[in-house]
Amino acid sequence: MQQGFRLHLRDDLHPWPQEPAEARAIQQALPPPVVSPLPPGQAPRRLLGLDCAFPRRPAPHAVAAALLWDTEEGRVLWRQRIRRPIPFPYRTGLLAFRELPLLLPLLAALPLPIDAILVDGQGIAHPAGIGSAAHLALWIEEPVPVVGVAKSHLTGSFGPLPAEAGARTPLLHRGRIVGAVVRSRTGCRPLFVSPGGHVDVAGAVEIVLRSLRGRRLPEPLRLADRHSRDG
Repeated sequence: MQQGFRLHLRDDLHPWPQEPAEARAIQQALPPPVVSPLPPGQAPRRLLGLDCAFPRRPAPHAVAAALLWDTEEGRVLWRQRIRRPIPFPYRTGLLAFRELPLLLPLLAALPLPIDAILVDGQGIAHPAGIGSAAHLALWIEEPVPVVGVAKSHLTGSFGPLPAEAGARTPLLHRGRIVGAVVRSRTGCRPLFVSPGGHVDVAGAVEIVLRSLRGRRLPEPLRLADRHSRDG
């Protein structure tokens, strides 16, 4: 992953619906995400964090933020955010239709190559098998690893998780491992990590653990979250 990926977005995956029923039909028709191991010995270095906020003041609106972080140098390489009207109502399981119309323009504006993407949301750990991270991966032409990092449990079952940082346990849905429950910081609430595309569960967890800096969230997502709420 020395050169990274310069992203190109598809323009023909699907139109953006206005109604939940239409969104569910589109979601069911999407192809399955590609789940594959990371190439051996090639740990992603430049990580793009993506997050959205929905402030209520002065009127309800959406803010999407993208932030590129270098894991080796420990510094921000690029960041950008946009403010837009909220494109879709909140519905459980349909977060992609609320957030991706905001996040995709930020990907299109990205000026530098990247090695992987972290999305505040679910990957394949989703009732339909395609959360916002997995849905996002389908819009990208390059096989860049995309990881879903969710702060809350949406679907699946898991066993006891030790309190120590770095602890993890499989997340199972319908008899299949779809992710991992990861304790990113001792004593804090766990993260729900799952592949979005071009990475498997082990690789997704590896990327998350490599990007922790003593906080609950991976540093690219923590900083993107903060950027979406500033100003």
